[in-house]
Amino acid sequence: MHYQIFLPDTNDGQAVRRLEAVGLADHIGGADLHYIDAGPGDRPGTLCVWRSPEHQADLCYAPQRQTWLAAVPAGQLEAGRYFVGFNDADPPRPSELMRPYPYRGHFCQLGRENQAGSQWLIPAASELPREMILADDGSWKYEIQRRHYRYSLDVEHWKTKLGGADDSIISMDEVADFALAALRLNYRITKEVVSHLRLFTTKNVGSPLLAACDCYVQMGRALEG
Repeated sequence: MHYQIFLPDTNDGQAVRRLEAVGLADHIGGADLHYIDAGPGDRPGTLCVWRSPEHQADLCYAPQRQTWLAAVPAGQLEAGRYFVGFNDADPPRPSELMRPYPYRGHFCQLGRENQAGSQWLIPAASELPREMILADDGSWKYEIQRRHYRYSLDVEHWKTKLGGADDSIISMDEVADFALAALRLNYRITKEVVSHLRLFTTKNVGSPLLAACDCYVQMGRALEG
C-alpha cells in the first residue's frame, strides 16, 4: 500500500507549494490532498495520498495501525518538515510507487535477501532522453535534458571513480545517496521510505550505481577490489 505524506500546519491550498519547499517536488504529480484537524503530534495539516485503480491507499491518520516517521534533515531542510505514514499490515511495493512512465534500465534486487516483490528498475544513464541541438557546423548533437544533467554528471563521476582514475576512498554514505537519487527517477520514494523498508544493505547498495552506469562487470570488479 502506498505511504502517505503529512504536511503539518498546512491547508490543502498550500500543500503543493509546501511539497516543493520540503524537498518533495517530485511528489506533486498525482497527489490527492486532504486537510485533517489532527495528524502526527496532534497537529492540523494536509494528508497527501496517491491512489490508482490498481492499488489501494490509506486516506486517514490512524496511528493504532500505522507507523509515522518524521522527515530527517537534508542539507538546509529541517527535520520534521513532513511525516511519512505506512500501513503496518501492507508495506509499499515497487509497483505501487513506480511512476507512470519509468525510464528503461536494469532491475535490482533491494531489501532483504529472498524477499519477494523487491525488484526495482534503475534508469541507465544511457537510456535517459536527450534533446537534439544544432551544433555550429549544422549537424545535430544530442544533449541530456537539463532535469537529468546532474544525474548524468554523477554517473560520469562514478565511472571515473570506480574505473580507477580516482583513487579516493569510496564512502558507503555517498553510494547510498546516489542509489536513492537513482530510485527517485522511476519511483515516488524518500530516504525515510528506503530506511523503513530496509531496502539498502552493505551488499546490495552498490547495485543501483552499477545499473545506472550500465556497466555491471567493470563496476562490480571495482567495488569488490
